[in-house]
Amino acid sequence: MLILVLLIVPVVSFGQVNPDADFFSGIAKLEKKDFEGAISDFTKYILENPNIAATYVNRAIAKAKLGDLYGAIGDNTKAIEISPNYADAYYNRGDYKKELGDYKGAVADFTKVTEINPNDGDAFYKRGYVKLSKLKDYYGAVGDYTKAIEINPNDGGSYRNRGIAKNEIGDMKGACEDWRKAASLGESDTAKWVEDYCY
Repeated sequence: MLILVLLIVPVVSFGQVNPDADFFSGIAKLEKKDFEGAISDFTKYILENPNIAATYVNRAIAKAKLGDLYGAIGDNTKAIEISPNYADAYYNRGDYKKELGDYKGAVADFTKVTEINPNDGDAFYKRGYVKLSKLKDYYGAVGDYTKAIEINPNDGGSYRNRGIAKNEIGDMKGACEDWRKAASLGESDTAKWVEDYCY
């Protein structure tokens, strides 16, 4: 889940040129999946307004959609320089780092999101995913999924993955409990796991 960011600006009277027209045009193009057009509009806006962090975050989304993950990371880094507690910039940058295989960098960015917003269950989930599937930090993954579940107790994916992590550390009883709960929340593959591995 990437986060689109809107800019709050005053309404411009009829006959005046809207100084934020390029920003809003970029948003519209982003929503229409015209990513090259969005990048062009956001770049024009940045030339006139270089200190608006939201513009860099949105341009990063367009760059990522076109496969320019390094450019997307650079734009989010610039947004963070402008606004150091911009959780969305850390979240999106963490996603891009994960895609490029910078797993420790991704964990660091998701950690920063949880520091800024301790109730961001998605950040705990994503950090848990990287720890589980990429870094093999199973105990860390259990902790992150536990926190994600505290925030969103109906998230079957967190139960599913916490069960996998518990299985990896030898807690089969805990894994089975989590997989049963995940199955009850619609995670159909876990029902088979319960049938095959849980007695």
